[in-house]
Amino acid sequence: MIFLVINLILMAYNHLSTKKHRMVLNFQKLMINSSVFLFKINILFCFVLAN
Repeated sequence: MIFLVINLILMAYNHLSTKKHRMVLNFQKLMINSSVFLFKINILFCFVLAN
């Protein structure tokens, strides 16, 4: 849920960017960062549930 909100904010921010090439690069970077972030949260969550 929080991830969706963050994604929407980042998409809106990128949409406001005037340089399209830069926008695409930023979006790809943000998608990779958010995927890694989600992955870490999932691992932590599983670790907490295991204990």
